[in-house]
Amino acid sequence: MNLTKEETGVKNVKLRAIALIITVLIAVGAFTVGIVSFNSREEGWYELKANPAEDGSLYYAGVHAYALFEGSSNEIRQQTRLVSAAYSQALEWCFKQFDPVNTYDGYVNVASLNRNPGAWLPVSSELFSALKRAQALCETHEGCSLFSGELYRSWEELLYLLAPADTDPANNADTAARLQAIAAASSEENAFSLDFRGENEVRFTVSDGWKKAAADLELAEASPLDLGLLKDAFLLEHVAKKLSEQGFEKILLTADSGVMFISPAAGETTLDLLGLVNGAAEALQSIPFNGGTAVSLCKAFPGKDETGGYYAVEKDGKSLLRSLHFDPASGEVPDDVFSVYAVKENAAASDLPALACASLDFFLGKEGPKPAGTTLWYTLKTAPDEFVKE
Repeated sequence: MNLTKEETGVKNVKLRAIALIITVLIAVGAFTVGIVSFNSREEGWYELKANPAEDGSLYYAGVHAYALFEGSSNEIRQQTRLVSAAYSQALEWCFKQFDPVNTYDGYVNVASLNRNPGAWLPVSSELFSALKRAQALCETHEGCSLFSGELYRSWEELLYLLAPADTDPANNADTAARLQAIAAASSEENAFSLDFRGENEVRFTVSDGWKKAAADLELAEASPLDLGLLKDAFLLEHVAKKLSEQGFEKILLTADSGVMFISPAAGETTLDLLGLVNGAAEALQSIPFNGGTAVSLCKAFPGKDETGGYYAVEKDGKSLLRSLHFDPASGEVPDDVFSVYAVKENAAASDLPALACASLDFFLGKEGPKPAGTTLWYTLKTAPDEFVKE
C-alpha cells in the first residue's frame, strides 16, 4: 500500500549568525539568520530545499534546514546540491519511519505497528532505538505519552478549523465529552503495551477495552501509538547525524513544533525569546550562545508570522489559549505558562528528545527531570511580557 500524508503548519525560526556577511535578513521565528540568495552563490547561510518525493508525500512540511557554505561560487553550487540531496534523503526516510497513520512501500513503520497489534515486527535500528528511548522518557515525564495519537489528531483537527471556537470543548459539550472519552481510554492502565525483542523487533499490543472504546468512538483504523511532539525531536536528531556523517557540519535545523538544533561548527548565534505584549507576540529579549545548542519551545500563542495551530476561545470572561501542547492524561490545554524555552548549550542533537519532554512538562505544570545543563526561560499568564530564568 502506497499512501501519503500531508502536514500543515507554517512556523518560524530566526537565527543570527555573527561575523557573516548578511545579504538578506529573513525572520523565521525564534532565530535570525542571514540568508544568501541562491542566485548569488556567495558565502553565507542558505535555506535547503527538500526534493519532491516520488509518491507525493509532503515529508518536509514543518521542518526547515539551513546550511553555512564557504568557498568559490562553483564550490558552493556543488555543496548545495550535495547537502540538499543528503538532507532530503535523510528527512524523507525518517519521516516515513515515524508516520503513525500511513504505511509506505518498503517501510515497516509506526503505522505498521498500529495496523498489526500483537504482532512482532522487524523494524529499522533507528525506529527501534527511538521507540525504546521514547518509552523510557515517557515513564519519567508526566507530560509525554506514546499512546495519545488519537487525542493528538483530535486537537489538531480543531486547531485548523476556520471557526474552532464553535467546536471547542469549552463551548461544545459533544466535543468535550469526546475528548474526555478519548483521553480516558488512552490513559487507561494496561490499555497498551510496547515490547522489544532482540535488536530490531517491536510488538505493540492493545487491550480489549481499548478496542471497544475505539469502536464506540468510531475511530476508524485508530492509531494510538504515536511519538507525538517527540517525533520532530527524533527527526532532527536523525537528520543532523546523517548530515554530519557525510561531512556537513555547519547546519541549523528547526521544526514547527518548537525543537531546534544548531551544530557545534555553526558559530555564535542569538536566540530571540517570544512573549506577549498587548496580546501580540514580541521578542522580549535575546540570549547569545555558541554553536552546539539544542532548544525546545512550547508556547500557547502564535508567533508573528504563524497562521495556524493556535486559537483563543472566550469562556466565563476568560480567554483560553489552545495549542497542541495538551495534557495526555486529561486532554486539557493549560495556559498558566505562556512560553517556555528549554535551552542546552554544549549539546548534541541526541539531547533533543529529553529536552522536548522537559519543556512540555514545565509548560503543562507536570513533574519530570530537567536534563543536566539545561536552562529554562519562561513567561507566565500573570506576566506574559516578562521572562523568568531558572
